[in-house]
Amino acid sequence: MFYRSPEHHIAIEGDLRPKSRFFGNSVGMLLEGYAKVNFAKNNENYLVTYPNMYARGILFGKMVLELGETSTVTCEESDLAFDVEFKTKGIIWGSYNQIAGKIRRISTREVLYEISGNWQTQIYILD
Repeated sequence: MFYRSPEHHIAIEGDLRPKSRFFGNSVGMLLEGYAKVNFAKNNENYLVTYPNMYARGILFGKMVLELGETSTVTCEESDLAFDVEFKTKGIIWGSYNQIAGKIRRISTREVLYEISGNWQTQIYILD
C-alpha cells in the first residue's frame, strides 16, 4: 500500500499479509507486515507492526471483535520505541480492549513511560 498527502507532508507505505486461523468458536487474522509513516516536515519515520485480530462468538454467543498480541512503533530519529500488548479477554474474567506497554529509548532500552488502560475509553501513562 502507499498513501500520500503532499499538503500535510505525510506519506505512508506498507505491506500486509493476513493469515486466517479457525479456533472453534472464533477466527483469528494473524497480521504480518508493517507500515512506514513519514512526517517530512519533522524528518521523522515511524515503523509500525500490526496486532492480530480476532472474531469471537462466530457460531454461538455474542460476536465480538478484538485485537490481540503485540504491536511496536519505532522512530529511530527520536530514539524511541513503543511496545504495546493488546490483551484479549479471558474466558471467565477480564475485559475487552485492554492494553499494556512501554515507551523506551532504543539505544539504551531505558523505559521512560508505562502505558495501560482501555484503548477505546481511557489510557494511563506512568512516568
